Amino acid sequence: MPQVIAYRTALGAITAFATTNDWENDVQDASIGNFVSNVNLTGTGTGVSSGRIQAMYITGRSGKFGQINRTFAEFSVPSEAQGNITAITLRFVPYVGASGDVIIAKSNAGTFNSQYGTGNFADYTTTAYSSTINPDGGNSPTWPTTSGTTDTFDITLNSTAISDANSNNFLKIVFMNHEYDFEVQEPSLGTNVANGIRFINGTDDTYGTRMRLLIDYSAGYGNNVSGVASANIAKINGVATANIEKVLGV
Repeated sequence: MPQVIAYRTALGAITAFATTNDWENDVQDASIGNFVSNVNLTGTGTGVSSGRIQAMYITGRSGKFGQINRTFAEFSVPSEAQGNITAITLRFVPYVGASGDVIIAKSNAGTFNSQYGTGNFADYTTTAYSSTINPDGGNSPTWPTTSGTTDTFDITLNSTAISDANSNNFLKIVFMNHEYDFEVQEPSLGTNVANGIRFINGTDDTYGTRMRLLIDYSAGYGNNVSGVASANIAKINGVATANIEKVLGV
């Protein structure tokens, strides 16, 4: 089965924090973030920074302090796979240690010139695109607790992600802490769990480290129709070419 790569067209980490006694309302359910960090899509490819997936609730100098970090990404499906996707694997490079459970969810975040803003913090959904990934081996795959600058990590996305990518020809995702953020469970005081993602700038891909989707797809019907190459045909009478074996017996 053929496979094609979809590189990230946007990637950014958004943080919301507050000194508060109400972690859920003032942090987890914040409508806007306090800080955003976007990958440099047009840089030289030599710079990196860490995007985090984090849930924190600690006693600070001024009282109780809460923080949530979410990492958003967007991908466009290449034309040859549109409507015909059968499997999607998310590949990226983790950063430093890991202590939290992570889930990939559907994002509704729009971007401005491929950049996220603090206003995108709440642009997530409760639609899961993956199983829960944790660092202690309780689920598969296990989030790496250590990694080098070229050590990639793969997460298989589920049938919901595949269906959305086939319907929309793009996929928008958000990395979230599963237990405290996605499931909205207030952490006990002293909690600070985080997982890192290495942001690879620019278009350099010497070691295959830019965040990407590995998309498996069915080639579908392989003949020309009325002089149009099959590669340029997504559907015939509303039926995806992946589900068509013959047209008029051919």
